[in-house]
Amino acid sequence: TSLVDYFPKRADIRRWAGEKLMSIGEYDDAIDTLNHALIQRPDHPSSYHLLAIAYIKDKQYKAAAGVTLKGINYQFDGRFGAVHDILYDDLDLAYSLAMKTDSKDKEYFTKIKSEYKIKQLTKEIRFILVWETDANDVDFHIYDKNGNHAFYSAMELATGGALYADLTGGYGPECFRIINPLAFPYKLEA
Repeated sequence: TSLVDYFPKRADIRRWAGEKLMSIGEYDDAIDTLNHALIQRPDHPSSYHLLAIAYIKDKQYKAAAGVTLKGINYQFDGRFGAVHDILYDDLDLAYSLAMKTDSKDKEYFTKIKSEYKIKQLTKEIRFILVWETDANDVDFHIYDKNGNHAFYSAMELATGGALYADLTGGYGPECFRIINPLAFPYKLEA
């Protein structure tokens, strides 16, 4: 949290600190700083994604859905065109977890399910890459146990999975999804 104290007006530092706080289970602090980052830079898609994930980790599924719906309804700059797919996946994740638990949020999701075409997720893995620099591209590379390689010009692995959001204008997120993953271990490179 001292990073946030030194740079309170830097959304990129707040997001980075939020990720670090999530990694050590400090969800309240992560949620607080990521909320500030979203207020400061609503034009950065990673603000919505990271805050939604923090809420999901804290089992606040309705709050996660609220953040993703704000992002889904936000008119991002054209360079972030594919980000809505990631945010819909975040919404599906919040729904799936709420429905599998004894969450008090089930009624909320039942109400919005058809309006937003929310779906129950099956067994899958999503690898998501975010970075904190503008106007540059970070490439995501995924390898499976057989050495198959997926990246921006070969977006699918032979063993299954695809890069479905390749954002090239800064910040990310980029996402690679594998439904029914079978080729462990996977190796990631940026």
